[in-house]
Amino acid sequence: MKFNGRLKLLYKLQRFLEWCSYRTANLVIVTNSSQRRIAIERGHCRANRVFVVRNGPDLERLKPVTPEPELKKGRRYLLTYVGAMGVQDGIEYALSALHDLVHKSGRQDVSLVLMGNGDHLPKLQALAYELQLDEYVNFTGWVSGRDVVRYLTVADVGLSPDPRNALNEHSTMIKTMEYMAMGKPIVAFDLAETRFSAQDAALYATPNSVEELADKIETLLSDEKRRQSMGTFGRKRIEEALSWDYSKEQLLLAYSTLFSTNGKIVSRSKDIHPRRS
Repeated sequence: MKFNGRLKLLYKLQRFLEWCSYRTANLVIVTNSSQRRIAIERGHCRANRVFVVRNGPDLERLKPVTPEPELKKGRRYLLTYVGAMGVQDGIEYALSALHDLVHKSGRQDVSLVLMGNGDHLPKLQALAYELQLDEYVNFTGWVSGRDVVRYLTVADVGLSPDPRNALNEHSTMIKTMEYMAMGKPIVAFDLAETRFSAQDAALYATPNSVEELADKIETLLSDEKRRQSMGTFGRKRIEEALSWDYSKEQLLLAYSTLFSTNGKIVSRSKDIHPRRS
């Protein structure tokens, strides 16, 4: 979990509040199948009252624009990361993998752009300096959606370095689906929901292994045809299953179910089992 075993009292309080929420809910909306399973198994919710509404990408916003090669800063390949920069996001794994590529494998044709911000950013900048990566890494801070699209248009590989823990294993990473929407292949650690989202659009490294992460990145950089086929698969999967157009149908179905009896809220008494001992 995010706090790695600390603040146990707070965790117990959160679990109690979660139980209260499940007990009083008429209907539950979750973001993926792992969260649905938790609602059913831990929250004792009826399966027909738990709806998966994924945070699917908007294909009207996420589509390639005219390429700007200068964003690669003179290097042949560009790796990218988009999103928050907290301790749980694993960006130090991406930096360490880049160190292996540059200083162990001798690849000076690759750079990394990190788009986002967070409380872990100062430590990441210090780590990049320590690993002698300053000239290979671009910390942009938060950027506009337009700039995200500009960088993703010219990027070669999207990185999802979220390490395995109780939080990440069951979370859907928005950045992963944004890479797919932009037709970019992905390198990620092998987490349950990441694999469900990306499927064949990603290469999966053993969780928390810097060496494997670097190896998977190098595999993709060395195979343009594979990058293209994986990117095409990812874009198609978003178009056919994971875009917001599909998610909003589930959201509307959830509301329709909630207000299904003459506009009145359906009673929860038949829909959630009593707590089992």
